[in-house]
Amino acid sequence: MIVTEEVTATKMARKSRSTLQVEDRHSGVKIEHLKIAFKSGKPEINTEMEARRKKHHPRLSAHGDNVIPSDLSIYDRLYKLWPGRNIFYCRGVLISGPKSDRVANAFAWLAIIGTQALFIAFAAPFLWNSDGQAIPIVSSALFLSTVVFMLLTQFSDPGIIPRRKVFALNGSVPEKFSSEVVIRTPDHGLKYCNTCQIYRPERTSHCRDCDNCVEVFDHHCPYVNNCVGKRNYRYFVGFLISLSSLGLCDFVGFILLLTSENDQDHSERTIIDNSIFMIVLIILISVPALIMTLLVLYLFVCHVFLILRGETTKEHIRKKKLDNPHEKQRVLWCGCQPSMFNSVMFVSEDKARKFFSDESLLED
Repeated sequence: MIVTEEVTATKMARKSRSTLQVEDRHSGVKIEHLKIAFKSGKPEINTEMEARRKKHHPRLSAHGDNVIPSDLSIYDRLYKLWPGRNIFYCRGVLISGPKSDRVANAFAWLAIIGTQALFIAFAAPFLWNSDGQAIPIVSSALFLSTVVFMLLTQFSDPGIIPRRKVFALNGSVPEKFSSEVVIRTPDHGLKYCNTCQIYRPERTSHCRDCDNCVEVFDHHCPYVNNCVGKRNYRYFVGFLISLSSLGLCDFVGFILLLTSENDQDHSERTIIDNSIFMIVLIILISVPALIMTLLVLYLFVCHVFLILRGETTKEHIRKKKLDNPHEKQRVLWCGCQPSMFNSVMFVSEDKARKFFSDESLLED
């Protein structure tokens, strides 16, 4: 018995001298995960580890790590402890998708603004001084409409169903999402989300990119840096209409520039005349505008087809039939309801502590 205890003590002493190196799945940084000191007889969390965790991911505990921050006063608003991967702007008023979409989103903005800037710099002055004044005016209006609809799509709630613990911050979980009142039968068509800990209604899916359940989920679009769902689908369709019309208008304006007569020498402005200048214009304006127009028009036609069928993109790809035929409503105008959460809602320190420690928030 004495020998066994000595061997056990030796193994524990070796373990206390070693430090486990793990790669944090949120920050991607190798950290000192746990350093156990046996002097006090209790495990002791390494302070350097906690500081590095807060630096790289201040909301790690909200993702299930259960480490309560030392200063809970900074988590006084819901958006500051939001458990998903969304990014909030303007003190929680605006919501968008994850950081991983920033490259694709920046490319989309650069393509739209860059193409329009080239059109204004090269084609608009010539058209304004000729008989085509309407084209620059229409192009500017369509550009403004495109920007507005893209901003609405990117920075609006797509129809997120908050997690159970977020609902609990308000004091109760709605009955239709609560596992305590919903009876699972084949007629309900409900699925339980292990991440959000709620029963999600029909046509609701959990987005892997944003890490949220989205009602009437169509798809996740990295170019608009957001999910497309029940509350912003109409904005997305408006964005497609505006963008395709803008590309078509710019392309027509440039074609008129190439074929119109020069006011100074009254000679035809064709690809043969000033060939270098014309080739540069074709590459920088016409070709991108034409490619953008064709791709966006194709996408718009596809969504018109889905709207007429009352389907989402995910339902059409998976050929999913709805269990409840009454749910097959027109998706385009189904987003008039308010958001299910208030991102700027005040959160007390006591509720924040329970939120991080996964204690029940429904007892209060």
